Amino acid sequence: MNRRTFLETLAAAPAMAPLGVRPAAAEPSGVPPADISAEMALPGPSPRIRENFNRNWRFARQSQGTGALGSFDRENAAAAQVEPRFLQACLPEFDDTGWDAINLPHSWNAYDSMDETPGYWRGIGWYRKHFKLAGQYSGKAVMLEFEGANSVAEFWLNGQRVGEHKGGYTSFEVDVTDYVKIGDVDNVLTVKVDNLFRDTLPPTVKTDYTFYGGIYRDVWLRISELAYVVGVCWFTPTVSEQAAELSLRSRAANKGPQTVNLTLVNEVLDAHGGLVKSLSSPVRIPPRETREVTQEAGMVANPELWSPDHPYLYRIRTSLLDGLAPVDTLENPLGFRWFKFDAQRGFFLNGKRVQLQGTNWHQVYPGMGNALPNSRHVKDMEII
Repeated sequence: MNRRTFLETLAAAPAMAPLGVRPAAAEPSGVPPADISAEMALPGPSPRIRENFNRNWRFARQSQGTGALGSFDRENAAAAQVEPRFLQACLPEFDDTGWDAINLPHSWNAYDSMDETPGYWRGIGWYRKHFKLAGQYSGKAVMLEFEGANSVAEFWLNGQRVGEHKGGYTSFEVDVTDYVKIGDVDNVLTVKVDNLFRDTLPPTVKTDYTFYGGIYRDVWLRISELAYVVGVCWFTPTVSEQAAELSLRSRAANKGPQTVNLTLVNEVLDAHGGLVKSLSSPVRIPPRETREVTQEAGMVANPELWSPDHPYLYRIRTSLLDGLAPVDTLENPLGFRWFKFDAQRGFFLNGKRVQLQGTNWHQVYPGMGNALPNSRHVKDMEII
């Protein structure tokens, strides 16, 4: 297959639906929680809304850049300075009509990283997005989830600085609850991203790898009640064919002005949705604070074990309840397995030897750089 044929086979990013209008969930009233039965799975979808935020962005790249030596470059010089024409780019009234119209994922190194000229451009790129939120979302928590931006990103909403993230290979979220406008008014999000060298920000090695610049992964808009589940960690200290031990550590936040008294419920569901375990704990969260809840699930008898040949997954469904009404719900996959390494015999999974064969995945395509749609990641996994 020649280069042109190969490029023609690359799939375009799938279209994403814009934020729809949905009924708002009930606000937590702060009444003491009712007892929750451990024998019954909680019904219904999550009250939170999570919508893809990839479409209809604007982009412009600064003129001064570095990168003639590629990843060996260590001198940023003028490339690290905001150029005069971008000094007001964070203000909502800034005119971005002359910028490129793009969808995410996006990288400004989609082409120069693979052309015949040595090096690739390293510097500052600017992104802007205009959007509106319906009036029904007043009084909600509003978050922006970024799956990846390389390598330092700075954020403004409606002219106010709302945060910064350093590191191109970790996902993160930006809380815009206090800055977003609700109703038939324009919100303007500005994101400044750079892929310049920093001796305190890995990777710092001199290498032939390309450190692509841009918002190169999906972005999501998440709307929830002011009290919500932040995240869940789980541990399986012992696992065997007969039983699996499970403990959970959940975090819940309250962005509202009043203390709330809620119930945090963790349910373990099998692959068919059947209830395996249910744990319930009261949680009292003061205004603008976060609380952690630890729960011991004990033993799960005769667990289905996860393996490459039998990739069985349970689900952990974490819910915040106000009385019996769901305030927020979050689901995570759970696989039970145990493993060990033996210096003489190799790797063992669930008591059976498994031959490990590694691979090196560069996650890049010509004409895309590392800003790949999910279809490309799936295709790579199928090839691997």
